[in-house]
Amino acid sequence: MTERAVVLIDGEHYAPVVRDALEALPYEFVGALLVGGTEKLRGAPAGAEGAGNSSRPPTGSPAALPANDYGVPLVDALDTVDADLVVDLSDEPVLGPRERLLWASRALALGLPYVGADFRFDPPPLHPVETPSLAVIGLGKRIGKTAVAGHVARLLARDRRVVVVAMGRGGPAEPELVEAPPTVDDLVALSRSGRHAASDHLEAAALAGVPAIGCRRAGGGLAGAPFASNVLEGVALAHELEREADQRGHREPGEDDEPFVRVAAVAQVHPLTVAGGVA
Repeated sequence: MTERAVVLIDGEHYAPVVRDALEALPYEFVGALLVGGTEKLRGAPAGAEGAGNSSRPPTGSPAALPANDYGVPLVDALDTVDADLVVDLSDEPVLGPRERLLWASRALALGLPYVGADFRFDPPPLHPVETPSLAVIGLGKRIGKTAVAGHVARLLARDRRVVVVAMGRGGPAEPELVEAPPTVDDLVALSRSGRHAASDHLEAAALAGVPAIGCRRAGGGLAGAPFASNVLEGVALAHELEREADQRGHREPGEDDEPFVRVAAVAQVHPLTVAGGVA
């Protein structure tokens, strides 16, 4: 089945060149979004701005531009039409690296792959979680993800059983459950054994006073996905704790007066923030 695509085009390409490229590409184009540039547009609106406004279409509504030149309806937003992906057929100076990453952010936020001549970004997959969960996700480093997760965990722990699942770049090789706040001696011993003694799950257990499961990740892609991670195994361990609590009689099946809540503190950097963040 042919994928339906929205294409990003610019006015620095001569319209017949764009039209021929669209015909050659293996997609069904359902909309074209003019992202800037007017040099090679026929009938561009008077006073239209050029490449300097590369993050948005030039002055004038899409209806005022030569839609027939491209053989594809012009649209003014990625979500105006039902599409399976976004194809970037623009180039510098209209879209430089920063502007491209902004458009990629918009596409990924809509759940759409973003495809160019020599690159492709796919939205990171989201995995279902069986029990009630809350994710704390940061779009950069040193912005307080662990602190926010700890605060949320403390608040929820007032009338719920909570476990924090923390993923970091210094986490353990296998998901590790810490059920009691570690002491200074515990942390010193971990450090002297070669372990990372300030891993996020240790901070959560020490400062939030709730059980915490430590996980790890390695690498981070431009769309936010890690190369390697054991966080899904950590989530499975948290779910197992819930089942064990039920089996011990701490909660009968169907009871909701003391719900078990998992708070997932996912310390995942999203490098697109370098380009201005997800729009």
